[in-house]
Amino acid sequence: MHKLNFTIDIKASPAQVCQLMLDDPTYRLWTAPFHPGSCFSGNWQTGSKMYFMAIENGQQHGMVSRIVDHVPGQHVFIEHLGILKDGAEVLSGEEVDPWAGAREDYYFSATAEGCHLKVQMDSQQDWADFFQQTWPKALQLLKSLAEGQPARTPPSDQ
Repeated sequence: MHKLNFTIDIKASPAQVCQLMLDDPTYRLWTAPFHPGSCFSGNWQTGSKMYFMAIENGQQHGMVSRIVDHVPGQHVFIEHLGILKDGAEVLSGEEVDPWAGAREDYYFSATAEGCHLKVQMDSQQDWADFFQQTWPKALQLLKSLAEGQPARTPPSDQ
């Protein structure tokens, strides 16, 4: 597992950035670079189970996760437990074991200009390049939303 880090400065309060990041309508916008139609099911309360997913070929696919800790406007810590495959939870096995226990943590810090957002995540080497290319695009979309600019999905490099 590799630890990846991404940061961005946003001219909005940490509370506003956190809310935009986690509210369903805006979540769907800023996460589009990861997969068009990205969404979640569940709530962001500490201890809650979450499904981060998209529809592929008419079936739900994605990650089964748990909110380890959430202090609004300060941090959100997520642990990935398994995958959602064809709408069913898969919590062990060849596809899941390399990701089990992977973390994705968001830190929101107040600055003189607004918010410094840090994303720290665990990644398998096979996915590191994808995340290195995709997180900056997603964070730029979040910044645009928070700063009141039109949120446009950046063109894909693929």
